[in-house]
Amino acid sequence: MYRRKNKWRRAVAAAIVILVILAMAGGSLAVIFAPTAKAGTSDNYIYQGVSIEGIDMGGKGPEQAQEAVDEYIHTLEGRTVTLYNKDREQTATMADLGLTCTNGDVVDEAYALGKTGNVIRRYKEKKDLEYEGIDMPLELTVARKKIEGILEEDGEDFVTHAKNASIIRRNGKLRVRNGRAGESLDPDATVRGLKRYIRKDWDGEDFRFQVAVREEQPEHTAKELKTIKDRLGTFSTDYSGSNDNRKKNIARAASLLDGTVLYPGEEISVQNAISPIDDSNGYALAGSYLNGKVVDSFGGGVCQVSTTLYNAVLRAELEVLERHNHTMTVHYVPLSSDAAIATGAMDFRFKNNQKTPILIAADADGANLYMSIYGKETRPKDRTIEFRSETLEVYEAPDEPVYNEDSTVPAGKEFVSQSAVTGYKAQLYKDIYRNGEQKKSVLVNTSVYSAEPEHITVGTGEEAPDE
Repeated sequence: MYRRKNKWRRAVAAAIVILVILAMAGGSLAVIFAPTAKAGTSDNYIYQGVSIEGIDMGGKGPEQAQEAVDEYIHTLEGRTVTLYNKDREQTATMADLGLTCTNGDVVDEAYALGKTGNVIRRYKEKKDLEYEGIDMPLELTVARKKIEGILEEDGEDFVTHAKNASIIRRNGKLRVRNGRAGESLDPDATVRGLKRYIRKDWDGEDFRFQVAVREEQPEHTAKELKTIKDRLGTFSTDYSGSNDNRKKNIARAASLLDGTVLYPGEEISVQNAISPIDDSNGYALAGSYLNGKVVDSFGGGVCQVSTTLYNAVLRAELEVLERHNHTMTVHYVPLSSDAAIATGAMDFRFKNNQKTPILIAADADGANLYMSIYGKETRPKDRTIEFRSETLEVYEAPDEPVYNEDSTVPAGKEFVSQSAVTGYKAQLYKDIYRNGEQKKSVLVNTSVYSAEPEHITVGTGEEAPDE
């Protein structure tokens, strides 16, 4: 809507206009007032009294007026908006927000004032402009996608999210810490509010604008975690005979699993939980199985962690989603009791099938690895379970050894790099007892381990000098 600057007495002015025109034209009123909607004027400038957003356009041609408008909008693009919430803020320019003018024909409209209609209408409108004036507003807006982009990049800086309750083990005891409420950013409400402010209230200067937020409650509470008080399943394995690197890997993987909470229905991938398995994540080179051979690789020994956890999970009777046996037997658990992991190939995954959360607890003291599952015990007190491994078949290792050439070993030297390994087919059963009497036996898994011949390394490098 245009803004009139002054008021004058329209009735007197109209009478004067009519008398003047009659005197000059010498014609009749019928001719003078005949409708001429398409009539115009050859004046090629904007009349006095016309302004656009406070910029005087009187006497300017269309191109000159457009340049003035463009320069003004360019000035506005450099204005800043400080988005804030409480004591957190982020500043951007209006150009960053994609400031644009939606009434791009405003100069054409200004130029047309007083130039259409019959002679009386044109004369009167021109006089109105001179005495009252019209200020034509620029209709400004900003781009939704630009604002959303800024909020997506910096939005997290404006809020403090809700924090879930947590549980820790200290000196063998479980302790629950309360969570807290927080806020989350409301991008849609922020965009709508900012666009409305610029359209209706902005004065063209730098300004501050508070982003819209929503109250955010923690997803998990202390009440839920306080149900974790019973040890549902536990298992330990011995790794005292391992070298320092293997011990380091076992301790590192155990520490990454320790304290993990799974809520009802949640699952965990051990592979993901302890990755990346490389030196950047604290792992060292140690022996592991690869294509029937023992080779040094980063993380050698982490399979003992997944295996120990597998046995604790079985005893807690959680739902196993994925488990693989090793290609060859391992010494630290009975047959069919192992759970191998290999990046991109094998994983151990399980799910919390309980109605309350569970906690994974891991301890590695340099000699023994302990894995436990804590939660809320709901099983009958007179019900117990035991696991037993049953061997179905035995595969003897081939008599003929495998010779592997090694250029790092001097020629003429050879040694047994890997002893022959017997293969097996085995099954693991869960036996269920009530009041000490076996009631049921459930097959847990069937595993096949390869037999592997003796491996002999043969040197092909430079001969050792005579001493």
